[in-house]
Amino acid sequence: MIDFVKLLNTPWKLFGELYQFVKDDFIRISNEIWMKTAARNHYEKLSIRIFNCFMKIYGPGNDQGKDQLVTIIEKYTATDDDYNLLCISMLRALAKYMGKARLGEIKQMGSIKTGKLTITPRPANPIYESLSEPIRNPERIGVNIHNLADFFQDIFIIEEMNPKIVLMIPDPILKRSCRYIKREIQKGLKIGISPFLAGLEFKTNSLIDEWPDKEPAPFWFEEVKNIDVAKDRLLCLLDQCVQQGVNILVLPELTIDPTLLEALREWLYTNNRELVSSGQNGLVMVVAGSFHVRKDNGDICNVSTVLNHGGQVLWRQEKQQPFSLDQNDVKKTPELKRLLKISKAGGYERIKSADHICCVDTPLGRICVCICLDFIHPDNLHAFKHSGINLFFVPAMSSKNDRFQQTAWALGNTNSASSFVGMVSFLPMERDDANHKNVSFHYLPKRRQSYGYAIGEHLDLLTFKL
Repeated sequence: MIDFVKLLNTPWKLFGELYQFVKDDFIRISNEIWMKTAARNHYEKLSIRIFNCFMKIYGPGNDQGKDQLVTIIEKYTATDDDYNLLCISMLRALAKYMGKARLGEIKQMGSIKTGKLTITPRPANPIYESLSEPIRNPERIGVNIHNLADFFQDIFIIEEMNPKIVLMIPDPILKRSCRYIKREIQKGLKIGISPFLAGLEFKTNSLIDEWPDKEPAPFWFEEVKNIDVAKDRLLCLLDQCVQQGVNILVLPELTIDPTLLEALREWLYTNNRELVSSGQNGLVMVVAGSFHVRKDNGDICNVSTVLNHGGQVLWRQEKQQPFSLDQNDVKKTPELKRLLKISKAGGYERIKSADHICCVDTPLGRICVCICLDFIHPDNLHAFKHSGINLFFVPAMSSKNDRFQQTAWALGNTNSASSFVGMVSFLPMERDDANHKNVSFHYLPKRRQSYGYAIGEHLDLLTFKL
């Protein structure tokens, strides 16, 4: 049972406790009230009485307001039904009070942590707002906890679950980049996705010599072998982005090794930084694919680095879910055994899994960069739905994109989210222009023509303009 009286001195914590209790059993609690006219009227009147108490408690006459509220609490904690009525009425009243008197507090702080909840201002979502036929906002459909008060339209609550979603606190570099993003949105920001992989060759390694032949062997990528070809291709792509007015570029998984990453950072500093700083068109953000990186302690991580206009690191995201192949995969594609140095029993990506996934608030929305399986894994979908993330950049390496499309659609419906997926395979890919089964794509949360695919003339660079 919630200690209401004690928590009156910490309204954000009281709000968090009430929200968690009501949400966990919302359908049953709300049905008890809204299915009967007398109970519904009681709820309306009780909410108003409690709201008036909150206004007194945190304003002039605070002793009188607290005494009145303590009397109400004592009256409605006698039975379970009364307790449920008290909790939902108090949540509504407190949300109404917070929206009226304390909303500026959370906007100034950026986020407030209370228990297992992180309460944040509702992130921007300009892509969704720009669509001519958007999917209806799910929070406005049916009976929902977010219909209790207008305050819920101004905030978003990140719940602590597995995987852990962490909202990054912006540093000066990210704040400056956000100003450039905001400026490009006003001009018409353009996002580009490139497969980039064609012609790349990889040096891989594994523990097959130390591993029993009947067990899947751990493998990892060491570097891009034909580095001069890869570097020329990357620089051509970057020039192409400037010519086409691309402001954000998403590259695929396991394509940008440390040498290429350094070349990319140097190009951004030398050729792009002044363009953006002086107000001209240029890249304000690059999701630099990913690659296997060995740390000082020997751990190998699959890391995606996000760069700003001058090649500075905005944030890094490590992969959580390792890729694996079984003996059927090897039997179907024998070339895998040679390319990855794995056994006939299969293999798996030898990486240390990340303990959290970052999200970042920008003028373009709440952005998440998640690598390949992290986007489509069932354990992650539930956490994404309760994160407020409305823009996914996904570096991926796979021969099929159907599960990625399904996930993008699901998150479009629950989060009004847009997804930009850079899709490649280190194996030769068969083009399937009719079904778009193995190409990069973007998804927009609208009712018609939601997907755009990197095929035909878009083979090197698929773009979307806000």
